[in-house]
Amino acid sequence: MSEQTVYLIAKRFTESAGDVDEVIGRRKRVAPPVPAKVSGDVEAGIIALACTTPPEGFDR
Repeated sequence: MSEQTVYLIAKRFTESAGDVDEVIGRRKRVAPPVPAKVSGDVEAGIIALACTTPPEGFDR
């Protein structure tokens, strides 16, 4: 751990009124880093299609 890291942690600790979990804990993301490409309705349709029996001659 570097001296700069210790300094920044101490600074955040004093600014957060002594809340240790806020200083050393991870922050929760507000949104995922990449928006989802498929919605729940589309996913349900794909699963339903995959679970049906295949047409004659296409059983692989």
